[in-house]
Amino acid sequence: MSVDDLEKLRETEIQQLKKRYRNVEETQEETTCYKFVFQPTDPDWPYDVKALDLSVSFPASYPKEVMQLVVPEQNLPLPVRQQVEGGSTVWLEEKACALQSSGRVELMFRPFLRWLDRNLEDMFTKGLMQYQRELMAQAAGLQFLPASELQKPQESDSCGDVPENTGLSGGEMTTESTYTDGATGDDSSNQTKSDNGEVNSLIDPARRGTEVKLLNLQLGENIATLAAMKVNVIVQCDRCHTVTEVSTVPARVNSVACLKCSRQQLVAFRPAIVHSFSPVLGYFDLDGCVAFDLVLPECDFLLSCLNCTKQSKIQVCSLGSTCIGRSKHVVLFVDFAEI
Repeated sequence: MSVDDLEKLRETEIQQLKKRYRNVEETQEETTCYKFVFQPTDPDWPYDVKALDLSVSFPASYPKEVMQLVVPEQNLPLPVRQQVEGGSTVWLEEKACALQSSGRVELMFRPFLRWLDRNLEDMFTKGLMQYQRELMAQAAGLQFLPASELQKPQESDSCGDVPENTGLSGGEMTTESTYTDGATGDDSSNQTKSDNGEVNSLIDPARRGTEVKLLNLQLGENIATLAAMKVNVIVQCDRCHTVTEVSTVPARVNSVACLKCSRQQLVAFRPAIVHSFSPVLGYFDLDGCVAFDLVLPECDFLLSCLNCTKQSKIQVCSLGSTCIGRSKHVVLFVDFAEI
């Protein structure tokens, strides 16, 4: 297909857009963008928002090259806008790949509108559910700081530093079972020594990536430090915003594929040491995704006794619970706020 033919098809698409929607706004950036108001045709539309602002652009080689869609800022929660934009982008790219594989060239704007009309309610619902989860996590004290926030000038970087006297590097380490008083066997003790030493050697407090803070964490007065041995994190694809749960130990790079769009996502966790002056659990190095939530009942932690420097391995048995690990002298406890 010649350049002139592509230009005619592109111009036809633009004219049809202007004819279909009134008051189309044109803005000139790298390419011309056309902003219009989309209204779902479903008579049983369940949400108060009855219209959605959309902005589309058509590359010079359209329809050979896929059109671009953006959901601009408006009176909608960010997760809803991200869900609509991400889902639409995935559909457009899949449609373009299918046409390219079959050797066909078609105008995609009107087929896209039909698809959007059928799927907008589902995307709104997913976006609002995600928004609700984010609000609940924030209210419970779980906070993710993206790399852009960490790169801002800080008054002090001490929150990510490892204190000299944390109790994690000195003293004998023993295995203690959560909620029990009994001593464990030599094999279990040796295994914990190995696990503890491995975690300690992987502590990396460099303040980069996505920082995780347990803002509502309450450490008992006899606890020196807390460190994560294993974490279960829910990540969200930065293309289609589908969530995936990943379980990882420190310093292991995990590669997972998005369940919806198959985008490869890389997840690695670098633990920090939590103590009375720092709620920072660690840092996630992420590619292709963003951190969304922590599944605390699936995470493993090490508590260090302030009196004898021995450590206890614990697991959060239920949300909002108090976890107890016994050392030689005192009972160690840590309270995890519900998220």
